[in-house]
Amino acid sequence: MKDKSDTQGILIIHNDTIIYEKYWGDFSSDRLATVFSVTKSITSLMCGIAVDDGYIHSIDDAVTEYIPELKNKNNVAAADHPPLVGHAKRIGFR
Repeated sequence: MKDKSDTQGILIIHNDTIIYEKYWGDFSSDRLATVFSVTKSITSLMCGIAVDDGYIHSIDDAVTEYIPELKNKNNVAAADHPPLVGHAKRIGFR
């Protein structure tokens, strides 16, 4: 078993309250962490729950149907407005 973990931190929230928070190494609540594709997985999970609960009609809906402010942003493809769920890179990383 691996003795060292690459975990940067863990945050557990219940009913809008942080009930546990821990960071390792040089990480803290003040430092941003790069999570790349993890964000897409979490977004997919949350969209699935929102579909089940009736907040979102379909995971194939364009993200701009729910966040219309993105329609005028340069980093969102104007021609095809990206779907809510997908692993295509549509928004640039700075």
